[in-house]
Amino acid sequence: MKWLLTGLLCLVSVIASAKTPTLITDLQGREVSVDLPVEKLFLIDGRDILSVDIAAGQDAFSRIVGWSDSLEQYAPDLKQAYFSAVPELAKIPTLRKTRETGIQIEKLLELAPEVVLMHKSNYAAMRDSQFMPQLEAAGIKVIFIDFRMDIANNTPKSIVLLGELLGTQERANRFAKLYQEKLAAIEEQLKKPYPSVLIEANAGLFTDSCCQLYGRSGFGVLASLAGGKNLVEDKFPAKGAESSIENIITLNPDFYLLTGADWQNFNRRSTAVKLGYYADATVAKKQLAKLVDRQGISSLTAVKDKHVMAVYHNFYNNPMNIFAIEAMAKFMHPQTFATLEPEQNLQEFLQQFTAIKANGVFWIAL
Repeated sequence: MKWLLTGLLCLVSVIASAKTPTLITDLQGREVSVDLPVEKLFLIDGRDILSVDIAAGQDAFSRIVGWSDSLEQYAPDLKQAYFSAVPELAKIPTLRKTRETGIQIEKLLELAPEVVLMHKSNYAAMRDSQFMPQLEAAGIKVIFIDFRMDIANNTPKSIVLLGELLGTQERANRFAKLYQEKLAAIEEQLKKPYPSVLIEANAGLFTDSCCQLYGRSGFGVLASLAGGKNLVEDKFPAKGAESSIENIITLNPDFYLLTGADWQNFNRRSTAVKLGYYADATVAKKQLAKLVDRQGISSLTAVKDKHVMAVYHNFYNNPMNIFAIEAMAKFMHPQTFATLEPEQNLQEFLQQFTAIKANGVFWIAL
């Protein structure tokens, strides 16, 4: 009898741990056969810990077998917020990326992930290198998500895809429904003509140089969804391009937006607006005022009208971009969105969908 019971328990264990080969379509449109649920996941961008959290909750953190050093380099505030809330995350192996070689494929293969998560914006580079072929030759699946290119459509789809990979479809679908409802609520209230806007990327990252402007991706898309007319969306490449001060003065937008974050680990000379978790509003406002005082920028009508706002840069490629849209919509259309409370909405979302306990400052205006 004891032998029979032991055998039944083993059978139940085998059934419970069985995986199902499933054909899924990623956000690059690639059909990939994946054994679900995924138990060993590698994040090419460590900042996607937030995406995993939103899609599957912190129980899924144990499935992350490694990640890049993106958190440390580009989002130390997010790293601190997560490591404070879930100290076990510090044990996850970190593979450093370099501009010359990226992540060392040999070290990644040693971690033996089942799936490597990448962003659609990096697809061309991955396709043209030996990185993807080497992973696929080792039986490792590559899955692409997207929060940067087709933001409105692909943000909820990316989280739903993660939910499918990790077996948390119900939670992921709840996010998708919430996201789509919030976006629809903004779209329904916006009325044209939209005010003109320019969006400067990484303002102050490399001291006081100026100015990299967004085209039709990232914050260029977010500003459009918030009811702004991006003056260079048809003139610049999708990822944006460098603009002269003279060009910006000639364009003279109604609103001037810029992105900021804590980039001290990436460039210690950065004079960017430090936005994000643990940020200080008083300090951030002083940093914004200094950037606005750059030669040429200070002469813009937007500056004189106090139509200048800095927004947390890391919204450009994560699923919480909806709150950047809300904040910019309220800033550019204050009467239309008088009752909208982006800060409160963001805090409620963090409590409902993430392990993060930290507060922060994610946008600041003059």
